[in-house]
Amino acid sequence: MTTAAPRQDSSATDERTRMAWTVYRDSLRDLRGAEYEAAEREAWEALQRELRAIASSSTRHATVG
Repeated sequence: MTTAAPRQDSSATDERTRMAWTVYRDSLRDLRGAEYEAAEREAWEALQRELRAIASSSTRHATVG
């Protein structure tokens, strides 16, 4: 028997992913040199955490068979 969990709408996942990248990009806008380097590391780590959370959320909502 196949059990279906509520599936997260892929457009919602796509939107969350776009937003995560937008936040990343915007957080680095207008930064230069050492200021950019320091901010980029932190922004990249935050982006990766958010992308993992999005992936985890969509996996939890996928159909289980």
